Amino acid sequence: MSALHDGIYVAGALLALFAIPGLVTAFADRRPLIYMAVAVVLGLAAMGWVWWQDPVAYAPRNLPDAVFRVLGALRQEFR
Repeated sequence: MSALHDGIYVAGALLALFAIPGLVTAFADRRPLIYMAVAVVLGLAAMGWVWWQDPVAYAPRNLPDAVFRVLGALRQEFR
């Protein structure tokens, strides 16, 4: 586990999480879905790459731990 992997994992999760409402809205408004679909795929790809590096430490059930490690690192950095 490293801070870089934690950051990529959390950023990928946030990107995928925030793109899902945009994907639903674009579908409902009959707008092109490609931008939000690409955002979801990039977020999941980032999470998948980090999981591939260490499947035990970055299992989906350990996402809250990674989020708190990132928040702790940011707090230490900007103290």
